[in-house]
Amino acid sequence: MISFEDAIKLRDETKIRYLRDYLKVGDGETNFVAFGMAQAADYAPPELRLAIGVAFGDDGSPPGLALRTSRREGTAYRAAMKFAESAAKRGYRADVRTVSGLAVPAHSDVPPVGPQDGFPLGGDPLMLGVSIAHPKSPAGSLGGFVRFPHGGEGIISACHVLANSGRGVDVGAPDKAPMIYHPASADVPGRLTSRNQIARLQNFVTLDASTVEVDAAVAELLPNRRHIGNVIPKIRGAEEAGKPILKPPQTKAIHEFRSVAKVGRKTGYTKGKLSAGFFDEIGLQVPGQGIVYYSRLFEVESVDASTPFAEAGDSGATVFDAPTRTAFALVVGGGIWNDGGQSRMLVYCCSLAAALEALGVEWLET
Repeated sequence: MISFEDAIKLRDETKIRYLRDYLKVGDGETNFVAFGMAQAADYAPPELRLAIGVAFGDDGSPPGLALRTSRREGTAYRAAMKFAESAAKRGYRADVRTVSGLAVPAHSDVPPVGPQDGFPLGGDPLMLGVSIAHPKSPAGSLGGFVRFPHGGEGIISACHVLANSGRGVDVGAPDKAPMIYHPASADVPGRLTSRNQIARLQNFVTLDASTVEVDAAVAELLPNRRHIGNVIPKIRGAEEAGKPILKPPQTKAIHEFRSVAKVGRKTGYTKGKLSAGFFDEIGLQVPGQGIVYYSRLFEVESVDASTPFAEAGDSGATVFDAPTRTAFALVVGGGIWNDGGQSRMLVYCCSLAAALEALGVEWLET
């Protein structure tokens, strides 16, 4: 039986084979740089983009190889099918999927929500999943509460929610850093006011590079803002409401997760299946930036095609293992997978542990 460590080695081996045999990296035949597809993003057309990760099976089944392309044609797709065939001959499971429309939500993608959608739209206390945003960002979800090294408390969410993907945002002077609002402007009739201010942006990982590992930002809560902590809120459909969501585990433990859940602004409490993860790079269209390659992303599929795990407006929501309530990721974006003729949304999430480390904060334990 293949172990998780073996699956990681298979992923790395497959990436090297793809770069060497299909892109001719390092042999002087092309202009692709030797560091791989991500560093050659400006030169790689869609048919050459192949994301390689670890596929997670059903409960009890071993991991395998995950191969993702944006088209059912071209070099990347042909290579994926060859790699899947090779893996099968060696006794490894391989999962090939074509995912179209991979993107981070833009303003125009995020419809407003109202109180009838499951969350209070203002006031105290704050809770996971409520509507938040930077004034120029698309509305997203409050992902969790964090503690800063100096002892203050704050919130974490996606960079494209709290920091406008890093465009035109400066936190060099703390007293002049942008305010974060709840609810987001999309969910407020009229103009935002000081009553909607809940936090001040403190740090973020900018998305203005061709490759990133996390899409995350943190903001420090204003002194008058209360919250219920990192617990599952008492909203419609929430399982184990009131119980704490635990800090991220060691990376290796995540491959054992299968049934996962999240609490988001648009779709509330939903459950899904962790289908794959630890991708070398997934190319997402970031509004105002172009295609950005994310590494170490996790992939979540909906339990059924009619009930998406997340939609535009859920960005920044924390994803956690449903049985243990262990947090491990933040919703970033998604795309459409044609599952046997039926369209299904696949949601991509960045590592929460990596985000906390990059931003210098700790998950607030209740």
